[in-house]
Amino acid sequence: MFRLNVGRSVLYKLLNRFRQRPKTSSLLPWKRGHGDHTRFLDKAREDLLTACIKGFYLVPEWPSLAALFQEVRLRFAEHQLPAPNYLTVVRRVNELDPRYAMAKRQGPKRAGDKFGAVGVSTLHLDFPLDVVQIDHALVDVMVVDREHRLWIGRPWLTLAVDIASRAVLGFSVSLENPSGLSVSLVLSHAVLPKPSTSPTANYRTSIGPCPVCRA
Repeated sequence: MFRLNVGRSVLYKLLNRFRQRPKTSSLLPWKRGHGDHTRFLDKAREDLLTACIKGFYLVPEWPSLAALFQEVRLRFAEHQLPAPNYLTVVRRVNELDPRYAMAKRQGPKRAGDKFGAVGVSTLHLDFPLDVVQIDHALVDVMVVDREHRLWIGRPWLTLAVDIASRAVLGFSVSLENPSGLSVSLVLSHAVLPKPSTSPTANYRTSIGPCPVCRA
């Protein structure tokens, strides 16, 4: 407690926070004030705002945000409710799912063509490391704590794959959601030497020693 330079009450708050969400990011300093996604509208006003956006804004004519705000003020006045401010309306619009918005305006086929499954890659590469792809996958494994065997969560696997050779250049496993930190860790693992003193250094593939990713 003295080494951390925190008081007893702060220590217990950190401990309680970690027990509720056993991840190292739970111990990071929290910003004061309300979170970025905090909402202050009650259910009636939230539902009316959602109806305005779906019925007036998500149409083929694609009205402007200013026109949407005027419609919101009119509809709220008809229901004798305080209208939200302009920034609140803009935030709700920015939170819309792009695929859903396009489906409402241009039809599900157009939305499926743009946001559907990615087709077969047409990249034609001449040399390794021309293109390195980084992707994340939620591993189908349940992580539990050592002492009580309580469930903690499913880890995320981040891979850096060379498209030309299909070799795994680096990887990272973490309980944190994918972020810039995940990409930084996997890039560091890809470019730094893999020491031969590693316990898995003698790992061999079906075609011989693993030439790239030897953690």
